Amino acid sequence: MLLLPYFKAKPWLTSFLLLVLYDQLLSLFKTPILPRPILIYFIGVLISLIVWLYLNSIYKCLPKKLKFIMATLISLFLFFVISSNSVIYLTFGEYLSVYMVNYAKNDPMYWFNGFHDHFLNVNILGLIACLWLFFWIWMPSVNSKYEPITLYKLFSWVFIPILLFAGLNQLVPFSKENRLNLFTATLSAFADTYYLSSPTTLGPSKNRAIISKLTPTPSSNLNFIVIVTESFGKGMDGLPFYGHKTNAMPFLSQWIEKEKNNFFIFENAYTSSTASEISMMSILSGMAPYKTSKDFNKNPLLWDWLAPLNYDTFFITSQRLGNLKGFIKSEGLDLYVGGDDFDESSVNDAGIDDLISVDYFCTKLKENRDVPFLGVYGNNALHGPFQQTSTKLTTQPSFKNIYLNSLFIIDKTLEKIYSALKESNSLKNTVIIITSDHGEMVTHIRDIPRIYSFYEEYINIPFMVFLPDKLRKKKTHIVSQLAKNLKKNIGNVDILPTLLDLAGTLQNNPYPQFLGNLDGSSLIKHIPSNRMLTVLNTNDFRHWNHEGFALIKENHKFISSDREGSLLYDLSKDPLETKALPLDEHSEKLSIYESFIKKHYHLDRIYNSEFGLKLRSINLNYL
Repeated sequence: MLLLPYFKAKPWLTSFLLLVLYDQLLSLFKTPILPRPILIYFIGVLISLIVWLYLNSIYKCLPKKLKFIMATLISLFLFFVISSNSVIYLTFGEYLSVYMVNYAKNDPMYWFNGFHDHFLNVNILGLIACLWLFFWIWMPSVNSKYEPITLYKLFSWVFIPILLFAGLNQLVPFSKENRLNLFTATLSAFADTYYLSSPTTLGPSKNRAIISKLTPTPSSNLNFIVIVTESFGKGMDGLPFYGHKTNAMPFLSQWIEKEKNNFFIFENAYTSSTASEISMMSILSGMAPYKTSKDFNKNPLLWDWLAPLNYDTFFITSQRLGNLKGFIKSEGLDLYVGGDDFDESSVNDAGIDDLISVDYFCTKLKENRDVPFLGVYGNNALHGPFQQTSTKLTTQPSFKNIYLNSLFIIDKTLEKIYSALKESNSLKNTVIIITSDHGEMVTHIRDIPRIYSFYEEYINIPFMVFLPDKLRKKKTHIVSQLAKNLKKNIGNVDILPTLLDLAGTLQNNPYPQFLGNLDGSSLIKHIPSNRMLTVLNTNDFRHWNHEGFALIKENHKFISSDREGSLLYDLSKDPLETKALPLDEHSEKLSIYESFIKKHYHLDRIYNSEFGLKLRSINLNYL
């Protein structure tokens, strides 16, 4: 208590020291992913100190009422700095960046959703204490007086911000490669946004090509369901059908066992991106992630291909898809319902309770219909901070692992979909694909966040196809070919061409210009064992702090990123990717990857970036 007067005597110094202390405290909970060179870190701390001295200079010259206002504004700003950076750091191992600011700027609800998901719980008590502490520190005393404003002070109030702005922008190139302190990193993120180009926006549906002439075939009366489960990974436990000991999906496990001849479970399925926006676009378009926004804006999506065959098409998800909603709602889609279209509060990461949204999806499945349907359903329970309970469950999941609890809720959505199909007598005529946008880990194997990781725990995903008896018994060649592809490298980019093939629209198709843009392969056709799959986390409509990609060919994976340089792994001998192969001993393989990279702009741009070249020259070999 004796120290309290000293805290209030110099509020600028107290604030500065508390932020420096909190910066160090966060490092105890998660190892930073960026190095901290002493000189660059010291410059950042010095800039932070100058900012506090500058604020103090203005504060002392204000009358008491304005000091209250300034105390409130400073407290609220620090409230934002600490709350946002705490979540970001514990997720990504680094602080707020210009790319994160730009991402949220294009989707302002992102801030509110993040606050709702992470702080509308017991954590809010810590934030309230933080807000009160800083307000108390800056709150003027009863006898507070203000200093006269001099010409020197006026000059410094104008000159110092210009100097600070220039200094912050000089730090920007270093902030991508090096760790800054919490306060300076936040200032730098906002200072840099004025010239940072925004990602290209995915266009509205009116810009997309219209498919109008397709001839129905006898296969066109099949129903299709695509279930895309957010953050559904093979690396976590809970999936006995992938060899796990724990069973967090009892219904799906029993269903697979009961109709094992109808299920085709792929061993080596890959996402096209660890960023959901890119992955989802590849699923719906059948195009690789290195394609440009021009390609994605032009080419038809899954439902655009099936609409001319008189399919009833609907996309229902518990997620709030933000800016992607306009892109998804194209001419061929009869109904779109996202998380923000329900009159429900979000339960995790802008998503509503999955067992509420799936009920609505099931009402569509049970409708009396004279035409086939295509239904896409998006789960969200597995997205951090993970949905643990549901008002729709009488008995809540009780696993010790939070991921397994969420997985149990996903299992319940599948049970509801199965029951709806049985009730409507549609299961016998419905093809179902269950997959993921990317994987997830609760306990990280290595200090690389999911958003720019290209390791198996995040990119190797569950993928299974259910064939109804009607199709399985009549089309034995389809069954045979699916079985042959089970151990091949496939991806969620293969979903669209597979469904088009099952619907019979790939033969005599009058739209070769659009089919030529498809990078996925039909899973009911022969897939070459030496195909090249691409995983990419940025392109022209999705920017982020760090960039990279992975190329998977046969048993080998080549990774190139601005975090790690170039790495080559033999997955058959080193499935956990613990020891990278020496690149100089595999020049022939490297030349194959480089030849592929040169053909695609975004891959070539990342591979030949200044930072990427520097890392490759060092020849980092991460263990």
